[in-house]
Amino acid sequence: MRNLVVNTPGNVRIEYALASIKQRITAFVLDVLFLVSFLVLVLVLLQVSSLCSEDINNAILVGIFLSYTLICEWLMFGYTPGKLVLGIRVMRLDGRPMEFADYLLRWLFRSVDIYSSAGTIGLAMVGSTPYRQRLGDVLAGSVVVHGGYGQSPKLNELLKMPVKSDAEVQFPKVRLLSEEDVLFLRNVLIRVQRHPNKAHKEALETLAAAMEIRLDIRTGGMEPRLFIQQLVEDYVALTR
Repeated sequence: MRNLVVNTPGNVRIEYALASIKQRITAFVLDVLFLVSFLVLVLVLLQVSSLCSEDINNAILVGIFLSYTLICEWLMFGYTPGKLVLGIRVMRLDGRPMEFADYLLRWLFRSVDIYSSAGTIGLAMVGSTPYRQRLGDVLAGSVVVHGGYGQSPKLNELLKMPVKSDAEVQFPKVRLLSEEDVLFLRNVLIRVQRHPNKAHKEALETLAAAMEIRLDIRTGGMEPRLFIQQLVEDYVALTR
């Protein structure tokens, strides 16, 4: 299985498994089934309501058909329902968050990669490029990966972390972080534990300093590893 390695600003290496051609085709087929089912439901509702003319109803259905992938990937952070079932998602090649413009550019070239060529151009590109990118991916700087953060813990694993009944939350401002932020913190801790080298320790120190600034808190000289661990524990305790 091919992998993509991304270096974070803190010089922490995160490894992602690239989605296979089979996974991408399967996700596409599932999305077609989801889309057809949704279009049928919308069509029935439009006909029952009789609020719009037939031309407007057709325009609504065409709009949903054309924008399905774009809207889903944008609102679901790189997933579509089909991708979600397969556990694959779209992300930037450099690891930075995807912007709407990135999703839009990728979506625009579906007409070339998939529709106008019956998928042949897309399949040829995915099969021949180093990071399994279709033309839309190459131009948008995106890639499709499996498993999100590779070997890092998923949200349900994070929420299963034990919390001491008498534990006090030391940094309530951790609520300002997103689930993805906290998963990243947890992943860095695991990396440092598995590979306690100088680079990872320096990255942890940089991350701890960044968290102090972002959350506007002072640790009183707490050791970086313990600080990041406490943030994760506090987040779990506050969101249970």
